[in-house]
Amino acid sequence: MTFRSLLTEIKTNFHLSPDWFGETVVYIPCGGTPRSINVHVYEEESLELQDIDTEDRSRVLKVKVLKDHVSGIDRPNLGDKIVRSAANDADDRPYVYQGEHDNESPDSWRLHFMRTRRDSQGVKGGK
Repeated sequence: MTFRSLLTEIKTNFHLSPDWFGETVVYIPCGGTPRSINVHVYEEESLELQDIDTEDRSRVLKVKVLKDHVSGIDRPNLGDKIVRSAANDADDRPYVYQGEHDNESPDSWRLHFMRTRRDSQGVKGGK
């Protein structure tokens, strides 16, 4: 067993495993067939004020996943989607791949998926 294969095995059985730190999501490639994969999710949220009454709330999932065409994502494309289980996210709308990634290694990477929601507060031109 090589050191690289040992690292991949540790990521698969520990870091990405739903029994430990990971979770199972449904990956929907553009023009492809949906499938379940194990990932480790890092969540971020940001607010952007559009005007005095409206803000956009963006939720970004940084998803650590194996570079593998069966048990991970080997070639992400703009528009690929993931859906989390209801136990991890009550909102069933998909997160969409935005073309960003970081924390790349020979066997895995962290891909950025985003979902935006528009929130309105108050009454425009209120008194």
